[in-house]
Amino acid sequence: MAEAQITVLNPTGINKDMSSYEAPKDKWSDGNNIQFDNDKTAKVLGNQQVFGTPTVAPYWLMPFDTISTNSWIYPGLTKVYRVHTSGTTTTHTDLTRTSGGDYSATAVAGWNGGVLGGVAILNNGVDSPQFMGTANNAKFADLTNWLSSTTCAVMRPFKRFLVALDTTESSTRYPFRVRWSHPAEGGTVPTTWNAADATKDAGYVDLSQSKGFVVDCLPLGDTNIIYKEDSIWSMAFEGGQSIFGFRQLFADAGIIGRHCVKDFDNKHFLVTEDDVIIHDGQTKQSIVDSQIRDELFSSMHPDYKARTFVAADREKNEMWVCFVSNTNDTNAFADTAFVYNWRNNSWSKR
Repeated sequence: MAEAQITVLNPTGINKDMSSYEAPKDKWSDGNNIQFDNDKTAKVLGNQQVFGTPTVAPYWLMPFDTISTNSWIYPGLTKVYRVHTSGTTTTHTDLTRTSGGDYSATAVAGWNGGVLGGVAILNNGVDSPQFMGTANNAKFADLTNWLSSTTCAVMRPFKRFLVALDTTESSTRYPFRVRWSHPAEGGTVPTTWNAADATKDAGYVDLSQSKGFVVDCLPLGDTNIIYKEDSIWSMAFEGGQSIFGFRQLFADAGIIGRHCVKDFDNKHFLVTEDDVIIHDGQTKQSIVDSQIRDELFSSMHPDYKARTFVAADREKNEMWVCFVSNTNDTNAFADTAFVYNWRNNSWSKR
């Protein structure tokens, strides 16, 4: 007796946590460089080079719009460049600060930052945070009004504020510290970070209720979500003397490393130490349970888990969990991606 034709083949993608002997005939137990969408399985189209060859090896990428061009900023270990195209012409421009010398970024920490009211912010945890305006001939410079003898592991924009995480002040590290600036007007940087000035809104708090360090943050609606190694907190504007209020959202989940969270559909997609979750600030849900949890985390190189990062392909409704595989002992850069399609709740591998 002939078997019925299979017309819909696994809209939930690859399931590596289920034994292939137990998998139904319409499920994929393995696969590589394939994608699932519209109830179809297809080979991925591969990749190609864009924007020519970078002048320096990029250790982060940040989109940035100037007055007349759309561009990408890519910092290396010692220099920062911008690439933009005009017609068929691609131009790479050196944006390295003119005062203070080359940068001292490390491959482990890389760079972070964002855009505050049209001003580009970069930070590497070693040098002073950097800023650059929208003028076409602008270059980066040390952040004006930043605290003296102070560095931070992460700096991100939130509303009109800049937020600094895990600061080192006069050679003393405060790994639980969340600092925020006085709010800035559009196109400018904050006028002060002095928490002792009662006439300004700058301040700080130490989230030391758990032993995990603060790692990163990302806005979710009107709230800034602070990610620690072992917990997740909200940072909401309250005004008054405290300026911001902090509340623990989840005590049983933290972030595996910097750049491991992205936003979509008023939610956050997050990679933790042993899970991948989606949360809306109120409830969270694992999206790897009984699918690819074991395969994903056993595939990561144990020495380079902190180099994991998440990239969003919003046109295709995809989140890419990029990591250093446990067979990569040559360059310790991400070489594998597990891809989640949030439209059809499917996983694939590339």
